[in-house]
Amino acid sequence: MTLDKTKRSIALALVCLSLGIILAWQYKSINNSETASGLENLREDQLKDELIQLQDDYADMLERFTELKNENEEIKEQGMNENDIRDRLNKELVEVKTFAGMLDVMGAGLRINMKEGSTFSIQDDDLLQLINELRAADAQAISINDERIVAMTEIRSVSSLYIMINGNRYTSPYEIKAIGDPQKMENSLNMIGGVMDDFKGLDFQISIEKSDSIVIGGVKDDGSVIKTDLLIPVDKEK
Repeated sequence: MTLDKTKRSIALALVCLSLGIILAWQYKSINNSETASGLENLREDQLKDELIQLQDDYADMLERFTELKNENEEIKEQGMNENDIRDRLNKELVEVKTFAGMLDVMGAGLRINMKEGSTFSIQDDDLLQLINELRAADAQAISINDERIVAMTEIRSVSSLYIMINGNRYTSPYEIKAIGDPQKMENSLNMIGGVMDDFKGLDFQISIEKSDSIVIGGVKDDGSVIKTDLLIPVDKEK
């Protein structure tokens, strides 16, 4: 922004200088045409052509001067609104990072504690089933053992030893936190024939607690979870 302002200011100054030179040259030419004996031999139509050319040059420079003056006024107005533009961009950045799961968030929601029984161990499919049910109930943020669940999160069982979540190993018990409408999410989990009935049949110990203040941390912003190095943005304007 500062470089553009400097360039336009220099251009405006050059135009003003050129206008002054043209006016002085035009005045001097007309004055000399009346007094200098060297112009007596020039034909009248040649002098008219020179005068017309000078007038055209002057008109072009005046038009360019007006354009630059208007651009400078626009820059001044933008300069007055730089804080507003910066605030808007920062707000958009926060919204994007929040949507991507990169920021800590808080809100009303559920805290679910899940522990395997003596018959079956908790597997990745069980956690995925629970997460999908919460998402279907419009959960806006979910974590498992404080691992933020995002689009690129992997939830993968390694035999019956542990479950990999965002590259880290976890075993029972699991604490699942979800931010959204607490009642809507709880109803979805407890519907007849739903996920809670399935878990009871597997002898899992499940508790659900509503809370007005659930805090869920952001995903690691080190490239280990959210990877974009192989993605090329598509320019839709081309």
